[in-house]
Amino acid sequence: MTKSVLGTIILGYKPLWNRQRDISGVQLFIEVDPVHPVDARHLLRTLEELWTPHSPPLLLSPHTPQLLHDLLEHA
Repeated sequence: MTKSVLGTIILGYKPLWNRQRDISGVQLFIEVDPVHPVDARHLLRTLEELWTPHSPPLLLSPHTPQLLHDLLEHA
């Protein structure tokens, strides 16, 4: 069985609301263990599989500069 990238990170979220008080997006906070690097390509692919076209926009907020760099490299 393949190990999922979701088992190696901590996720938090915050709904983003518009002026009409409708959900306009979701901010996803990503915390990683500095000892175990995260495969950013695998993370993006997993999120793409789980996030449907009908879901609100997703704003990724990584907590480390290295993860931000890796995510931007594979975006």
